[in-house]
Amino acid sequence: MRQPPQTRFLAWCAALAAAALCGCGGSSPAASPPPPVLPAAAVAYLPSTARPLTVHDLVHESTVPGLEAGLARWGYVTGAQRLFQGQSKTLQVVVSRTLEFRSASGEAAYVQFVHRQATAVFGAQPTQEPLVAGPRRGWTFTLAPCACHMASPARVGVASAGRLVSWLEVNGPTASAGVLARLLAKAP
Repeated sequence: MRQPPQTRFLAWCAALAAAALCGCGGSSPAASPPPPVLPAAAVAYLPSTARPLTVHDLVHESTVPGLEAGLARWGYVTGAQRLFQGQSKTLQVVVSRTLEFRSASGEAAYVQFVHRQATAVFGAQPTQEPLVAGPRRGWTFTLAPCACHMASPARVGVASAGRLVSWLEVNGPTASAGVLARLLAKAP
């Protein structure tokens, strides 16, 4: 049985309204546009890929108990990551992350959590030093190198300002606190 044109039009409008109300994914963190990360030109000699970071991504890669509940409590909204990786005589791996929270207190709580749970976050006890990068405050973590021949330690900076957390990891023959600071200055 064929529907009159007006009925089909009303059904189509109802379907569009329902799709708009559900937001095609709801109000989950992935529904917000991801924040910017370190631009590809910042480490142009390494190929890079960027992707959004969901709560599931952050929780899945960590063994830290309570991280998922913490992210909800701190108001995690969305995140993004750019991974630079390749063979080089300078840096071989750079990971730039930007995590967005609903409030400055949420992002500060996340940075403090990483500081206090550093061994669980990084899988081994790193050395830690306070980090000040412009308006951002946080911590620099130096991770023990793997047992590989000529391995160099990774350095990770986790700092926040406003509602954003910048997470920057560098590894390679020239990875140093100075290199980390220079790249962090280019990060959003």
